[in-house]
Amino acid sequence: MMMNMQKDHKIKEIEEKRLAHLSELTSKWLIYAEAKNTALIVGNTFALFKVLTLVDNPHAVPIVFHVGVLCLAFATALAFGAVLPLTKYLKPDIDRESTCELNPFSSKHLIQHSPKSLLRRLEITPDSNYELEFAEYLIGTAKLIIRKYTLFKYGSLVTLVGMVILSLFKLLY
Repeated sequence: MMMNMQKDHKIKEIEEKRLAHLSELTSKWLIYAEAKNTALIVGNTFALFKVLTLVDNPHAVPIVFHVGVLCLAFATALAFGAVLPLTKYLKPDIDRESTCELNPFSSKHLIQHSPKSLLRRLEITPDSNYELEFAEYLIGTAKLIIRKYTLFKYGSLVTLVGMVILSLFKLLY
């Protein structure tokens, strides 16, 4: 009996370590995604400020200039969009069954699971709602990370287009 309790306790420790490791990874990913969006906001805001202070009369410049400025402003808005909380979007699909192999280093793999499916993949038997709620938290965080990275990717692309347009403006005018 005592041996069985020790075995159960060891299994529980291993399961808790798996969940803690995934939580630590998703927290690091989230911090990195937020840092990237913050850098995009700061960089674009600074670029907009510099570009707008260089022009004496913004009404007398060609439309190309305005398109470049709008690109930078739109990219900044995309980066700010990553800050907005969308809780409905973060809720995992409770009944989703996934046959996806779990790569704990990929948020894309995490979001393909329901909390129960994720726990099965991690070989964790939920004793209470705690494990299910924690798995739901991990999946929601992974969705948030992917949303932030996606907005950063598009914001960076629009920033690049805006910078190219403004560089052409500077060269041509």
